[in-house]
Parts: sequence; C-alpha cells; structure tokens
Amino acid sequence: DGTVSRIAENEWYVTTSTGKAVAVMTHLEFYAQTVWPELHVHLTSVSDQFAAMAVAGPKSRDVLAGLFGETAVTDTALPFMGCRDVVVDGMPVRLIRMTFSGERAFELHTPSGFGQAIWDRAVDCGRRHGLTVYGTEAMSTLRIEKGHVAGNELDGRTLTSDLGLERMQKPDDDFVGRRALQRPALDGTDARKTLVGLKSLDGNPVPRGAQLVADPNAAKPVPMLGHVASQCYSPHVGAHIGLGLLIARAEWMGRRVFAVCELTSK
Repeated sequence: DGTVSRIAENEWYVTTSTGKAVAVMTHLEFYAQTVWPELHVHLTSVSDQFAAMAVAGPKSRDVLAGLFGETAVTDTALPFMGCRDVVVDGMPVRLIRMTFSGERAFELHTPSGFGQAIWDRAVDCGRRHGLTVYGTEAMSTLRIEKGHVAGNELDGRTLTSDLGLERMQKPDDDFVGRRALQRPALDGTDARKTLVGLKSLDGNPVPRGAQLVADPNAAKPVPMLGHVASQCYSPHVGAHIGLGLLIARAEWMGRRVFAVCELTSK
C-alpha cells in the first residue's frame, strides 16, 4: 500500500503501509546500490519525523474544508492522487488525496510534534458531520467483508490469478515477476488454491491459519483443500467470517468445509 508523490523537481515523498516501512526502505536501498548504482539517488527514512492520519468517507472533504478552508481540498486544488502542502496556524500539513477504502479519502501528514494538535482539530471539525474515529481493527473487518486482500493473502505464495487480480498485469509489456509467472505451476494452467469467502455455521470464530478439509474425521493423512488466511466477526453479516484459499473453488462454492486447527482444537 504505497504511493509516490512528487513534491519538488528532484524530490519525492514515498509512503508505505506502516508494517512494511523497513522492508520497503531495504528494498529501495538494494536497488539503489546494486541494480542502478549509476543513478544519483539518496534515500532517507522520515517515518519517525511524521505523524499520518486518514480522513475517509463521503463527507471527508467537508471535514477538511472546516480545517483547511474550502479552497484547499477542491478537485482543482487537490485532484485524485494529488499532493499539496498547506499550513494551519503555523503547523505544516502535507495533504494527499488517496483512498484505500474505495470512498473519497485524504491522508494528512504532519511533523510528529504537531500530530496530536492536527488530530484533535480534525476530530473537532468532524463532529458536526458525524465523524467516527476508527483504527486498524475496523479497517481489517471492513476489508474482509468486501473481500479485499491484504498481507495475509499476499503471503508470497499467491499469484494475481489466485486472487482475481490478473487484470492488473500488463498484457503486452514487461513487469516485475512476469518471467516467474511463465514457469510451470505458476502459469495458471495447473490447479491452484484461489480466494474464497468463509462464514461460520456453528457460531464459533473461523481459526486463522486453519486448514480447510472436507471431512476432519477422515483417515489420516486428511486431504488439505486450502487454508484460512484472515478472519473476524462481521457486524454486517452477523457472524464470524473469513477469507481463505481453496482448491477447486467452483466445485466448493456454497458447500460446507471444515476449518481445522490443532492449536484451537476447532
């Protein structure tokens, strides 16, 4: 979940998901030092210097208009995937119009010393619009409900076709990983586990990491059909749900499988 914003002719601001900041920085340094050493590129981590927060939803622009003024967040001033720096009462804020929820959304990046003040002002401006503070647990529930894959599904073993994302591949140009996808067992011709949604039928949580089987009482070794990647309780569905990867998905759609995990005995 990263973006690159051009903030000056030769200066770029790169964001990543919080948990991947170190890995992305390491990967960029590897390429700068070994793959393209002839490029005059300097990489500096500013993760500790900035606080970041997101304002998302159909009224997000109204909230930020109360904080920065209506002209600061119009489509003209800040188009989709745009970035601009503003100042409010002497506090600098970098506004990036991006969305990871599918709705209109903005990210606010400010020097860490101003983080609490900007947060408090954003919450105060949002009260009249019904703003609700949310965290990563709510985001996880929402993304599992909509079948949006994340790190648990993107675990280094899945292909874009396993997750229904093959249309994101360039059909007639090169991209990172193209040659790997031409190898046997990775070219999509062999049967592979693909993404499915899961719903608990007995009221118990779906154990994350559990193996999916047709019959847990079958003679060992029990054939493994797939595994559970993510799980949560869904207020929308009113049940425990999850995302998993299952072999022969079309054959099993709408049918019952068992999520077996020795650690939970379920």
